[in-house]
Amino acid sequence: MAVREIFREGELVNGQRDTMWLTLTLGGLALLATSFVVTITDHIFDTLLVTLYLMAIVGTKSIFLPYVRSLWMTATGSTLSSVTDSFVIILAFKKLIARDQKITIRELDFLNLAQIGALSFGAVFFIGELYGLPYYIHHGLDQVLQSGLPMLMSLGPLLVSLIVMTRRLADFTPMAAKKFDPRNTLELIFFVGILILTHDVLLSAGLFLVYEANFWGAGGPKYVVNNLVEELRHGGFMALGLIILALAVRPTPLGNLIANADGIWITASAMLSAPLTGALLVAHDLPEFYEKLGYLIGGAFLAPWSSLVGVMVLRPNQYLRYFMFSIPFSAAFLAIHWFLVQIDAYVWMAHMLGVTGVAH
Repeated sequence: MAVREIFREGELVNGQRDTMWLTLTLGGLALLATSFVVTITDHIFDTLLVTLYLMAIVGTKSIFLPYVRSLWMTATGSTLSSVTDSFVIILAFKKLIARDQKITIRELDFLNLAQIGALSFGAVFFIGELYGLPYYIHHGLDQVLQSGLPMLMSLGPLLVSLIVMTRRLADFTPMAAKKFDPRNTLELIFFVGILILTHDVLLSAGLFLVYEANFWGAGGPKYVVNNLVEELRHGGFMALGLIILALAVRPTPLGNLIANADGIWITASAMLSAPLTGALLVAHDLPEFYEKLGYLIGGAFLAPWSSLVGVMVLRPNQYLRYFMFSIPFSAAFLAIHWFLVQIDAYVWMAHMLGVTGVAH
């Protein structure tokens, strides 16, 4: 039965509230039990489950956006994107500035700059970006929480440049803010934190379902199902489809070609589809891990369709304006990245932070 048939004006009909409660509770308990006996070893399948889990989280736990100038929103959005979905951040920005009006050039420039910041800076943490998640998991560096921090040496200058450009071209104030909800924020931090600390998506999802069904989560069973469906409708199906496609492509010559891509070819592949490239890309040691990650990031924000975010937020007639920012910023980032690779700066910083080795 379709969700809209189950719910009528926010209420479950025909006694299906109890059925939904029972389904979520039993499903959560089943996931909890499974987490103690099953270990997920395939990084792409693990990515698929983690993506579904994060969609459920960000769909039910709204992000608090403070009342600040647009240039600080670029910094805030980029930072938040390292622990949550970039699409949610950018879509929230668009809702704040559009307000049922035609978007101005200044506001469009802000969206473009904020999108570049979110899609790039989000990769400093393993759960930040869909394209980075399988790459971190595959190489065992999702277990080392500081493994992405060396990328700050190249992403830091990029973010500063984006903030400066926002100040020059797209600075406006004030922006309407959503009312701060302490409980909602604590729930978001808790359920994302559980995944980060345990690295067990089955355990995390089981706790989430049991909590939402039984312990006054943000709306209960109805809210979880409705918002997960909304997440899937607004880009989720395409994102999951690319991960499933990676499973199908992996054993083929194309999969092998992407897995062993190097340098600018990684960027070209990521420009076409960053999630697919990140799921298939393989590095054999720590220096190669950071080298390939940088080229992956450089392509992930190069085109509106690279990471799917731009396709969901921008109209086709706005793509050219996005390219006016993405191409020079990508070129500058890749130049800095190339230089840092030549002097082994990433590896030096990784060793300083205690990051060693790459596992498969």
